Amino acid sequence: MVPEWMAEPAADWKRVPRPTGVGSYSVNIEPYQGIQSWIAFRKKHANSKELTALDQVLRQRQPELLGYVQHASGSQRIQDCFALLACFSREVAVRMSGSISTDNAISSVLGELDGLLKTQVGVREVLTVLNGLKLPDKVERVALGNDLYIRRLTAEEIADFGSNDISSETRFDITSKFVTAAIVSETPVSIRLTPVHELWTPDWSVTQLHQTKIDNVMAAIHMLKSGRVGILASFDTIRPAILPNMSGHSSAPLVVNPFSFMELSEEEVGRLVTLYKSLSGARRDELSIAAARLLDAESRLSPVDALLDAVIGLEALLNPNDRSELSFRVALNYAYLAKEPERRERYENVRDIQVTRNRVVHGGLNLQSRDASRIHEHCELAKSCLRDATVRFVTDSSLMGQRRLDADFWLDRVLPPRTGE
Repeated sequence: MVPEWMAEPAADWKRVPRPTGVGSYSVNIEPYQGIQSWIAFRKKHANSKELTALDQVLRQRQPELLGYVQHASGSQRIQDCFALLACFSREVAVRMSGSISTDNAISSVLGELDGLLKTQVGVREVLTVLNGLKLPDKVERVALGNDLYIRRLTAEEIADFGSNDISSETRFDITSKFVTAAIVSETPVSIRLTPVHELWTPDWSVTQLHQTKIDNVMAAIHMLKSGRVGILASFDTIRPAILPNMSGHSSAPLVVNPFSFMELSEEEVGRLVTLYKSLSGARRDELSIAAARLLDAESRLSPVDALLDAVIGLEALLNPNDRSELSFRVALNYAYLAKEPERRERYENVRDIQVTRNRVVHGGLNLQSRDASRIHEHCELAKSCLRDATVRFVTDSSLMGQRRLDADFWLDRVLPPRTGE
């Protein structure tokens, strides 16, 4: 026997961009079970005797199944018995698409419902779709620890993210993007079912912790190498998604840069994991600021903005809390992050970047100037210097911890004190 929701004819149409190659898509108009299918299904079953009888039984024996679902993201109403059964039917149909029998699919859904009622624990899954990241062909998943990983998306997932009903605007336009991978976060979450609405304060610390993880992943990607990777959208789901309103919600940044691409090698994947873990464990605010500025710099379309972001990152990381001769000290401190043969060139690089930055800020240089090429050249150089500095701060033991890096710290690096006296 096929669940009636699955048997309901698809009465709606949607645009579906299906991947046809690297960064290319074909857009198809395909039928699906949307709002019109839902309306037809409701007309057939909303007032049936069986549904009315089930409604009465639930109100007497399990009233919380017709009440509210509460979790870290807030409180949501289940609505009514029809909504509950429609959600069960849809989930059964989804599981049957994987070649599971009807009986086994129904048993699976009811088993998860029983487990949810007993444990009141679920999993919050946030899938953050990336624009521009290409994993190595042999790598399907990159484990970052703490229930966080990057994985390759299936062609069906990509098509689903980019699809929309023909009567509505496109939610997430992927046809001009390079979408193949996503960051996935899975964390345990308490779930309460209550028959009546209760005052519920969302736990925003959970959301903030998740955002910090995503920020660190994005920063580590751009610390790894030059290139641009952006976020297309995020999909938040409470699993098992067997109750109404648990299928979650989606969000997207206001601006999604279409010009994004970065391809990783297998060796770079390993370095990415190391950088992410080091950055997550770092306790320096200035390092977080610098890494965020590097991400901003790589995301900018204007080389002027990228140059300014990168220099601000360098100053945040290398300024010894002493405003005197800031430019000189930033350049000198950057030089002394490396070994002696490299120091003069490193000093001159940052000094030249700062000269260009000052000319831009004070109006002496812009993209229409005769020597505007300096902006482009020093924009790339500034990002490279900031990338190098952030990596050194998470790999050099003398720069770790929370010790204040004051003028004396940098003086000791430039002119080491005598030992043995």
